Amino acid sequence: MPMALRNATWSDWPTIVALNDASVEHTSPMDEDRLGLYASQACYLRVIVERGEVLAFLLAFRKGSAYRGAVFQALQSRAGDFIYVDRVVTDARARGRGMASELYDDLAAAARAAQIPALLCEAYATNDTSLRFHARRGFREFGRMESHGQSVILMEWRL
Repeated sequence: MPMALRNATWSDWPTIVALNDASVEHTSPMDEDRLGLYASQACYLRVIVERGEVLAFLLAFRKGSAYRGAVFQALQSRAGDFIYVDRVVTDARARGRGMASELYDDLAAAARAAQIPALLCEAYATNDTSLRFHARRGFREFGRMESHGQSVILMEWRL
């Protein structure tokens, strides 16, 4: 059975939370209640499923959302419209298979269709894997700040 990319549903939430927990050193904690709040504020929450199992997800917010994340709030004063990628997580067993790239391609297509000119994200300065991935995707650093007690690199992909 091939991989399928689709909107996340409530029944996916336990798996999304478990995937996030397994990578929490690169994201931030999220339980099902918090995911429910985020889902209500997000412009994008999609998953990749294979054989009925959620293997990856991407959560993103459009400028002006009620989302209260510190980095997102700091970016609100930035000129122009954007979508902020809060987190993209792939199951450790499925890494290296292009799932994060597929999610980013899908998000970029949605942003272009809505005439949103940029995707923004951040990664901890110590997360070399994420920094390399985003650089390959066309993201460029535009700043740094502190978040969750760590230095984060702010990145932008002009669409």
